[in-house]
Amino acid sequence: MTKNKHKDKKGPLLDVKKLKTYFYTEEGVVHAVDGVDFHIMPGETLAIVGESGCGKSVTSLSVMQLIGQPGEIIEGEIFFNGENLLAKSEYEMCKVRGNQIAMIFQQPSGCLNPVFDIGYQVAEVLEVHQALGEETGRKRAVEWLSKVGIPDAEKKSSAFPHEISGGQAQRVMIAMMLSNLPDLLIADEPTTALDVTIQAQILELMDKMQDQFGTSILVITHDMGIVAEMADRVAVMYAGQIVEQASVFELFDNSKHPYTTALLASIPILGERKEKLSTIPGSVPNLVDLPPACRFAPRCQVRLEKQMTRCTEEMPPLFNVTDNHIARCWVYEDKK
Repeated sequence: MTKNKHKDKKGPLLDVKKLKTYFYTEEGVVHAVDGVDFHIMPGETLAIVGESGCGKSVTSLSVMQLIGQPGEIIEGEIFFNGENLLAKSEYEMCKVRGNQIAMIFQQPSGCLNPVFDIGYQVAEVLEVHQALGEETGRKRAVEWLSKVGIPDAEKKSSAFPHEISGGQAQRVMIAMMLSNLPDLLIADEPTTALDVTIQAQILELMDKMQDQFGTSILVITHDMGIVAEMADRVAVMYAGQIVEQASVFELFDNSKHPYTTALLASIPILGERKEKLSTIPGSVPNLVDLPPACRFAPRCQVRLEKQMTRCTEEMPPLFNVTDNHIARCWVYEDKK
């Protein structure tokens, strides 16, 4: 099997521009994703990180065009290999999903069909996208189950989803998603509900698969440990917007946005004792009734310390703080 054919491509593999995805509810319009821009280069891993409800998963579902009612992508462009996915029909997107772009969802066991064995389900993906016969597809499925570390793969391929562990179910999903050698793999909370040992194995597996096939990865997580382990670059989301974006080393060593800084400060450090863990005061804003200006302003200690009134009056754009490091904060206005 060959590596990703877009590995040497100079431009972005995925380029998302001004994406807005809203949900129309009885309580009002939920601004789940509100003007998001990011890109992923061939062979690169981008992590989108933030608290629950910030819009991370909705962003990934928007890329896959899997937003159902009452949600709607109301604005923006999503370019993949130079083609705007939002201009494609559902029939055309079916050829993209699971083939060029694959997605691992949060709950792997819930994504597997309980009435079919796991070998059949991996084989089905290969048969649909590669037009393989049933016998060839089944053999290839066993090969992929073995590649992702399923023990005694040929025998295990006859097992049903309820007969395997959560960690094995996640491996089956990875086998399904990687079997067609996608250009982009989207992993939405790939280690949710797994114990620490299995988490490490899953992350190592994804890293190994990326090295072998050159697949680009978009990882959605709230776990900064996973970000440090997997990512090349990081986009931090808050209340439907990206508030900071930088390389993983720059973000951890020199974060710029007050939210990112507070988020990193709240992480417990192994071996370091604190009388009280750092917390972020206040709560995440209601996405139906958002602040008129900076969405983090009501919780921002920097605003209070510097007595900045503009933060509550006008929405800050993304400022170029340094090369390849942007932050949505009025502190950096002179850097624009």
